[in-house]
Amino acid sequence: MAFLNGCKVINYYFDLSTNICYGFRQNCVTKSI
Repeated sequence: MAFLNGCKVINYYFDLSTNICYGFRQNCVTKSI
């Protein structure tokens, strides 16, 4: 598990083209800092 901008996600990927991290389990989409 990882914490991305205060959002706990289990499975996620980082989109290099848009600099956004997508989290699946917590239904979370957060921009990276």
